[in-house]
Amino acid sequence: MPLLVSFSAGAEEPETPSYMEECLHMLFPHAEAGDMKAWLESNSSPNGLDTESARHTFVYNAMQDLVSGLAYIHRVINGKIAFHHDLKPSNILLFSGEIRPGESGPIWKICDFGNANLKDPEEGTGTIHNHEKVFGTYTYRPPEYFVGVDAGDEQKHGRPFDVFSLGCIFLELATIYRYGWSNAGLPGFKRRRSSNTEHVYTGDRPKEDVSFHNNLKVVESWIDHLKEDKSNKTFRIILQLIRAMLRDRNQRIFAWEVEMDLYEMRHPCENDDDLKERLRTIIQPSTEPLNRLDNQHNPLQRAIANRRAPWWIAILKENKWSYDAPTSTPELTQRERKVDKYYSTLASFELTRDFKFNRLFGRHGIDDQIREGFRSSNYVGLHGISGIG
Repeated sequence: MPLLVSFSAGAEEPETPSYMEECLHMLFPHAEAGDMKAWLESNSSPNGLDTESARHTFVYNAMQDLVSGLAYIHRVINGKIAFHHDLKPSNILLFSGEIRPGESGPIWKICDFGNANLKDPEEGTGTIHNHEKVFGTYTYRPPEYFVGVDAGDEQKHGRPFDVFSLGCIFLELATIYRYGWSNAGLPGFKRRRSSNTEHVYTGDRPKEDVSFHNNLKVVESWIDHLKEDKSNKTFRIILQLIRAMLRDRNQRIFAWEVEMDLYEMRHPCENDDDLKERLRTIIQPSTEPLNRLDNQHNPLQRAIANRRAPWWIAILKENKWSYDAPTSTPELTQRERKVDKYYSTLASFELTRDFKFNRLFGRHGIDDQIREGFRSSNYVGLHGISGIG
């Protein structure tokens, strides 16, 4: 979205009449079709979407637009990555005009980057959330946002935060796909969430809690309900993607995976070379060693489970994704052969009970834990009392 002009002036809504701090104001093209919130809550089908076929195509295009935009935000560019941290329908605008050279039509664009941030991937990719620093909109926040904060803990949230929020929006779009703007669709889904009483989070929440994170059982049930239509295989695959976007943080799919899955699903006859180039362009390389990933947040595992083409697997491996158990390197093997005696600075005790009851040097079980750790990883962290070990 091109920036037309920017200027500094007083706040649009000053906190007090005497508030004098200047703000940066930026003007962008006008979204003549409004925002997605109004579009979703329409009482009737918008112009041009009266037929089921037109509605289905429009929803597919909307999903592709949004996840492509999010995957771009999450991509490493010039050594920086970003995240939005307030994705919701009212922050998504509908434009018409040229989508790409020679092709015109409606297109959804993400706006309002007030909570966004640029980060150096090497320094950690999250934004700290505590009592003083809050962000996002309650309805579309992920479950992990609420964990530990009441106890005074600080949590960091990065790209998975956005994927959950977009998964919520995708589920609303999928509901429009199935029901259009009938009362059985989004209003019915909202009524189910509103009447639910099995909430996990019980802190400071709205009286009518229609959030996704606090109604996960209802959300799962609604996805199953939408999947009852077995005649549309493509739609069922999209619902599986939505479910993957709403999983626990450690298992949540990446935005670039969703983008690639949607694109490949909608272009099944595309030339393999073009698909390979697209994947290489949007893929997010692994920055975590396998022992930290623990294969929960691993796109290679998902690719193998989904029987992806060999070139998919190869490109993932090119980008340092691994699904193999950690193995010993030649250097470690050589080192193991050289070491035939082990030393410890801990006190030696003849009897096991002395290990157990000695106040400082309780080594019982530690050796076994270390040995067991090295069977599954080349790295074992040891944490002790300063000045003792």
